[in-house]
Amino acid sequence: MLLDPDNVPTVEAIYEVLESDLPEQPLTARMRAMIDECSSRWPAYDGAGNDVDSPWASWPLVGDEELPVIELNIVWDHAAAMLSTLIEIAQRHDLVLYDPQSGTIHLPPRLT
Repeated sequence: MLLDPDNVPTVEAIYEVLESDLPEQPLTARMRAMIDECSSRWPAYDGAGNDVDSPWASWPLVGDEELPVIELNIVWDHAAAMLSTLIEIAQRHDLVLYDPQSGTIHLPPRLT
């Protein structure tokens, strides 16, 4: 899960947002930049619009507006191989990446 908070989130706070009735809002510039990078790095379609062997379990990754927590749905077979790269991309874009399988919250430098 991907988020752009102003302070260190807890796992409980992340799930509260997901389960809330908060209105969707435009993505922050950091979130948009990471989503765009992930979409380019691991596309779901080739240049002709044909499906490719994509690691994403759902596409598109996001809409124009989303909750402040974005779930990155990855096909299980690709998850382990993608994790370290997703952490690196999130840190470079100053975002928090939460891995629900391990329960680990990966913080960017600005929140450490």
